[in-house]
Amino acid sequence: MKTVLSILVMLGTVVSLSAQCPNAAGKCAPNTTDVKSDTKELRLTIKELAAFNGKNGKSAYVAVDGIIYDVSGVEAWKDGAHKEGKAGTDISALIRNAPHKITVLGKRTVVGSIIAEPVKKNTK
Repeated sequence: MKTVLSILVMLGTVVSLSAQCPNAAGKCAPNTTDVKSDTKELRLTIKELAAFNGKNGKSAYVAVDGIIYDVSGVEAWKDGAHKEGKAGTDISALIRNAPHKITVLGKRTVVGSIIAEPVKKNTK
């Protein structure tokens, strides 16, 4: 009976985890229980994200593992840049090597997710 109960607990954990994965980029999102979220979520391609570079009064957004975060107004992201990172880009690789990792984004608002570029049809 103890073995059956252990298996059911493990299965419940797997089901619980799989409900959180994958996101639009096919990856698990960071724990977002404490992350603020706008009511209207943006769905942007990487090319469209580039418009949110934090320059000339524009909002500063960064993407990590397919999730878009608003870093506007964060002193460290003043003028749309922080260390090697640039607003309007995917900083997934950079944040994995940062001392604070992705946890720092838990204080930022999630504004959307990254979507794939549309497939262009051959016009021949």
